[in-house]
Amino acid sequence: RATACWRQKCERTGGRCRVVIGLAGVPGSGKTTASEHIVEKLHENGLASIALSMDGFHLYKSELAALDDPAKAFRRRGAPYTFSSDKFRNALLSVRNNSGRMDVMWPSFAHAEGDPVEDAVLVPQSI
Repeated sequence: RATACWRQKCERTGGRCRVVIGLAGVPGSGKTTASEHIVEKLHENGLASIALSMDGFHLYKSELAALDDPAKAFRRRGAPYTFSSDKFRNALLSVRNNSGRMDVMWPSFAHAEGDPVEDAVLVPQSI
């Protein structure tokens, strides 16, 4: 049923459409596994898709260190205030608004360094 809705939206927009599905949950709750399953099912139904993580929107360690209580910020990394919500919003808008127009880059996260990596994931205009 969801794929039928997606197809209808694409038909109304002349084939240029993106549907963004957000998954929320505590760490270790299965968001990555669920998103991989969703992408697999969409591909099986002929719908191009990609899973994108929010990890690239963590504040940099240098930004955490500049907060009022850096020790708390590092302990609570992953709490909403330790993410760049403006950066995330702008990236989502770019993904949504550039379907069929241009590729978009998405950040990732280097766990070894503990910091985001800008422009690490390509979101092709065809998705």
